[in-house]
Amino acid sequence: MTRFTRDEYEARWEKVHAEMKRLGFEAAVIWSRSGGGYDRAGNVLWLTDYATHASGQEPSFGWNVGSSFAAVLMRPGYEPELHTIESLAGILDGTVACGEKHQHGNLAAGVAQRVRELGLIDNICYVGDDTLPADFHRLMIAAAPEIRWTPCDHLLYRPQLIKSPAELDAYREAGEVAGKALGAMMEALISGEMETEAAARAAGIIMRAGGGFHRLSMNHGPGSRAQMWSDPFYSFSKSRPQKGDIVRGWVYGPIMHGYWIDPGRTAVCGNKPTAAQKRVIEDCAMVVEEVRGMYRPGLTARDIGKAGDKLAQKVGFFDSEQGLGQWPIYGHGTGTFWQFPVPVFAKEAETLDPEIQLVDTPYEAGMVVSSEFFLSDPEGGSAAFEQNFIITETGQELLTKTPMIWW
Repeated sequence: MTRFTRDEYEARWEKVHAEMKRLGFEAAVIWSRSGGGYDRAGNVLWLTDYATHASGQEPSFGWNVGSSFAAVLMRPGYEPELHTIESLAGILDGTVACGEKHQHGNLAAGVAQRVRELGLIDNICYVGDDTLPADFHRLMIAAAPEIRWTPCDHLLYRPQLIKSPAELDAYREAGEVAGKALGAMMEALISGEMETEAAARAAGIIMRAGGGFHRLSMNHGPGSRAQMWSDPFYSFSKSRPQKGDIVRGWVYGPIMHGYWIDPGRTAVCGNKPTAAQKRVIEDCAMVVEEVRGMYRPGLTARDIGKAGDKLAQKVGFFDSEQGLGQWPIYGHGTGTFWQFPVPVFAKEAETLDPEIQLVDTPYEAGMVVSSEFFLSDPEGGSAAFEQNFIITETGQELLTKTPMIWW
């Protein structure tokens, strides 16, 4: 069965149809790549609960073009159509929410031909401009050159902002599982266990709960000053922190039911920080918690960013080279992937398009967001934290309850 009721999916379709009308589109093709990864898997999953069984972005042999992709064709007044190259016989009854289902040997060409078959040429958008390979786009154009496609990767941003009661329950479960996994990871790192053991402890908690993850990332010691995690491919290594090393852990991905959550923590192996380590870790945690406390309905990301700048200035963020300040944000929205950011406004805000990045869209109850911060100190090292929470009518409901400070 699908993760949510049919009524839940139909409500999502209505919100997307309304956004299409607002933007002037008669039809939309929403692409996702779920084969072998999660980073662009969420949109088709959110609309239909479908994900491909492909093992990755496999080479195209002419008869299996698009094995890691799927698409949903949406038209106001109609149920969404699911398009895939996988056999429809493999889609069990009741496991996907949609109208018609279409199977293609060449998914790119098949979707374009279906759009042309429906007589659609103008006012058609597609979501996935940052996802589709160049050869996919060429095949779409070759199959139906008369169609004028408009990229619109932000089509689902507004429809996905406010979570339904069922989605919020899914997020509460994700927060509980991610929090326990992160706690186990940090306990292992603080006690000096190998990173592989810390990752295994976190993975076991998530997998036993029936969930999954994108990264279980960690690092420690001097290397953590410049790099988020110790191994650039797997995100953890066989190295072992030594007493006195800064240790940092992160759990992130679509932890439960396809919903993205990404808490992080920093501590010290042996739990006896130097004065400099204590300062940078506690300053970083302070910024995250105070930023979190600012969120309430009616404020915007621009408001939060400006207030965050004052806190960042207080702890010296703008005074020196920041190492992990490579992510100059104070947080972001979350859904099936992380969404609109709260940028460090002194550096980034004025470059953002309010229509796409939603920096001036007021927060509302039912949104799920994060607060995070990255802070480096020449003597103490690099610290980073992230919290995930629901915005409520009166403030916030914390989802990730792993301890912030470990001493």
